[in-house]
Amino acid sequence: PLFTFFYKRKNSVSYRGRPGEWSDYLKSKLKKWEIDRIYLFGDMRFYHQIACQVAKDCSVKVCVFEEGYFRPYYVTLEEGGVNGRSSIPRDPEFYKNIKAVSKRKSIPIPNAVFHASWYSAVYYMVGMLGFIRFPWYQHHRGLNPFSEAFLWIRNVYRKLYYGVLERDLLNFIVTDYPNNYFLAPLQVYFDAQVTAWSKYSSIPEFIEEVIASFSGNAPKGTLLVFKHHPLDRGNTDYKKLIKELSVKYSCSGRIYYIHDLHLPTLLDNARGTVQINSTVGLTALQRNRPVKLLGHAVFDIPGLTCQKSLNDFWSDPSEVDVELQKAFTTYIGATNQYNGNFYKRGIPTLFGREFLNFESIIAGRGQPKHIADYGTESIK
Repeated sequence: PLFTFFYKRKNSVSYRGRPGEWSDYLKSKLKKWEIDRIYLFGDMRFYHQIACQVAKDCSVKVCVFEEGYFRPYYVTLEEGGVNGRSSIPRDPEFYKNIKAVSKRKSIPIPNAVFHASWYSAVYYMVGMLGFIRFPWYQHHRGLNPFSEAFLWIRNVYRKLYYGVLERDLLNFIVTDYPNNYFLAPLQVYFDAQVTAWSKYSSIPEFIEEVIASFSGNAPKGTLLVFKHHPLDRGNTDYKKLIKELSVKYSCSGRIYYIHDLHLPTLLDNARGTVQINSTVGLTALQRNRPVKLLGHAVFDIPGLTCQKSLNDFWSDPSEVDVELQKAFTTYIGATNQYNGNFYKRGIPTLFGREFLNFESIIAGRGQPKHIADYGTESIK
């Protein structure tokens, strides 16, 4: 129902069958129309996972869009899949052998919060009403616009509330504990990085493991700072849980739970960050701050992230290999990151230049070649 509303083209076809019939339906269409490439937004949704398997069986390429590995000015497009399915090399020697890679110029993009909010509202309304015409459609999350509206209202309230409550906390943390605290950025509770690409069944499970390890192994005098994900502010609140776990593991007074403090400042003054798998980790690496990952990530590479156990990380976070970080960042930026966002149709131009044209990308115009297409000895 959502695709039908947002993509009104004469050559578009709506699937209204049952979920169990989707695989055979898609396979027949791929053969009938001689499709050679499928584009998806994310590869872990119900229909998308089946589409990936069908494409593999039919020798059809799959290209996946995702929110950018680098935020906020980029979106990701990878062949084969993203995140856990990504084919990005994990061998540090691969990047060391690349002689030179052109770093593409990034143009800042105007804030798209209004557009994202508008599309979100329309998305949920269409999703709810669409079940009339698509009674068997299976979505990856709830589509009740009224419950979502409530969550967004609570999100705004909590943002204002914590903005006042935490107004002096940033200065306290970075001034009184410079390079003497660890940052643990939390993720949205239904993020595929948690549900599909980690050992955890929930965020609270991750929180408890981190607190337990910190309590028994972190140097005395250090703090642990959990930062709530801004998009999850209306859905969850871990204040009570973190307080209880701090008492349970005898580290009350050393654990802080924050919401909207300035992330770059927090990263610049942290001893290191620990997380499941978040783009915050890439941001931290670009600032040469040590990162310990507890999930499956495209950048969990020796020399970039800490390969020691979590217990050992607290006392010896390991330094970031700066040259490897630069090579990796440039490689990713040149091969699967596009300057743009998903929320402005025909994204407004700046200095006479369009940020991102998805139809041109899909048609192969302006799409950068994969590094492997050039060869590692001749990249300029």
